[in-house]
Amino acid sequence: MVRGAYMKEEKQLAVSKGVETPVFATFEETEKNFHENLTKVLKAMTPKCRVFVGTHNVRTVQHVESIIASSSSFLREGVTFGQINALGDHLTHAQRAKGFNTIRSIPWGQMDVMVPYLLRRAEEGGNKVDSMKLQAALIRNEIIRRIAVSYTHLRAHETGRNLVCRLLLEKK
Repeated sequence: MVRGAYMKEEKQLAVSKGVETPVFATFEETEKNFHENLTKVLKAMTPKCRVFVGTHNVRTVQHVESIIASSSSFLREGVTFGQINALGDHLTHAQRAKGFNTIRSIPWGQMDVMVPYLLRRAEEGGNKVDSMKLQAALIRNEIIRRIAVSYTHLRAHETGRNLVCRLLLEKK
């Protein structure tokens, strides 16, 4: 299942051919339909089934997590979430912390193909501004945490050998 990643292209193609557009008019309609069908797939799963949910959309992740929480225990093992590396890392880390199966992919290809592909994935995330603010805050907090840990680590193990490292860090 693909949720509206090619809505713009599909609409343009339909107009150029003079046919009715095969996609919903809005992202919200597309998302509603996607969630309804994803629910059907998840509820029909058996212990032998596996489903990969590749999404950068927080609402979709929450939707799947709620279905898993109210379903059989095997469903958690049968679902794997995935995001593109550096595009939704906050989702991957949160899901991993909750014990879900996760993967991160690294897209590779020619720039003229990959840039539009990555932009479509970013648009899939829903509210782009809030998502970017959240990711920026998480990155800022992680940098602060790492600097604090690094500085504490150097201070806690201060010897004649690493005194230079400590002084260089303090100069920055």
